[in-house]
Amino acid sequence: DETTPWGTNGIRAYWQGEASAANATKPVLGLATLRLKKLMALVPTTDELLDDANALTSYLPQKVANSIRWKANESILFGAGNGVPIGCLTGSAVVTVAKEAGQATQTLQAQNLAKMIARLPPGSFQNAVWIVNNDVLPALFTLTLGNYPIYLPASNPSVGGIQVSPYGTLLGRPVFVSQHANTFSSQGDVILVDLSYYQTITKAGGLQTATSMHLYFDADLTAFRTTFRMDGQSKIAVAITPAKGSNTLSPYVQLGAR
Repeated sequence: DETTPWGTNGIRAYWQGEASAANATKPVLGLATLRLKKLMALVPTTDELLDDANALTSYLPQKVANSIRWKANESILFGAGNGVPIGCLTGSAVVTVAKEAGQATQTLQAQNLAKMIARLPPGSFQNAVWIVNNDVLPALFTLTLGNYPIYLPASNPSVGGIQVSPYGTLLGRPVFVSQHANTFSSQGDVILVDLSYYQTITKAGGLQTATSMHLYFDADLTAFRTTFRMDGQSKIAVAITPAKGSNTLSPYVQLGAR
């Protein structure tokens, strides 16, 4: 249901006069289909290595899980939808905030961030998080509003401190430094998202792991196979038209190239 309280259709309320007939409304529901997609890691390992390296059986699951987690998270942001989830930043709901007039490349301005916040829909600010590339950090540390720094990596311990986010807060929202964000000054190096607007499904049981000595029996190898099935897509198909004003709103906001 992508209707808004200020729109012209969907469920809405009307002021009602005494003894007057009520205005009936009904929901406008769209159809969304999620079908599980499969991530798989297949790791053949020599039996000699298994015999000689006692820590290998604990090392492999951790590395496989890290790879699957990376792929799943990347698809939630940028998945193309062709056999993978549809990422929130690849659909029509994403809003891209353009650079300021005359803004030089390899720069970041407070106005860029303020305009990104301004494009969030009502209620999303309290759920939104910043996702930035490592290369953005030097620009963030020197970013000021007047004479005041606006990036506070060591937040107030009385309100949670760095437990809220290891990289602190930016304009009141947690910062997560991630290689999922693009490199500095390219589109998507700074992302502001409210992922409560994104829905996922996973297969019950999570990661499924199996081992076989038969697949590579003639090579004296043991195969470790791990699968993870999931799908995801945005709960809204397009950016939200505001009640007043012309700039569309979205829970997925990225900064444009500079």
